[in-house]
Amino acid sequence: MTAFFEHHGVLGLFLLSFCEASFFPLAPDFMLAPMAWKTPERALALALLATLGSGAGSLFGYALGRFGGRPLRLRFATSEKIASVEAVFRRYGVWGVALAGFAPLPYKLFTIASGVCRLEVVPFFVAGVVSRGLRFVLVAALGRAYGGHVRDNLNAIGGTLVGLCAVGIGVWFFVRWRRTRAQQTGREADPAAECDD
Repeated sequence: MTAFFEHHGVLGLFLLSFCEASFFPLAPDFMLAPMAWKTPERALALALLATLGSGAGSLFGYALGRFGGRPLRLRFATSEKIASVEAVFRRYGVWGVALAGFAPLPYKLFTIASGVCRLEVVPFFVAGVVSRGLRFVLVAALGRAYGGHVRDNLNAIGGTLVGLCAVGIGVWFFVRWRRTRAQQTGREADPAAECDD
């Protein structure tokens, strides 16, 4: 399958991005980085093409989830992975899609789960396209600058992206914790506030 996508060049990149967002396990980064290195003047256009393919594929994955439901998801993932994806949706909603779109996670699970959970289509699509676009632009820029070295080290780059996402989530939790604590402190300082509970 990889040889098929590579043989078709730019069209193959679009098709791979489409398939990866809905049912295929191979990330388009493995094609995008070397293509951007070989044709640096087209790096941004390639990233945008991958983003378009991924956006279209995410809508297809959403439709699969919406009309195929949970049994379909069990064909693509174990029940443990599905439970973890559902936990992300319960907690973060559409932000879970944005996180999955940027981080090296199995994006198809999130697109299908979005359909099953019946997330609103427009926020789902926008979150996915923006996060995938950022990721593909970053991969294309790295591919243009470092070429084959990027392809050989995609796992390390993926780990870095996951680390950056984890730091962002940690900062978000810290800010939320501080706000909650400040609200609790305010209630303790104002005894009348307890009457409102």
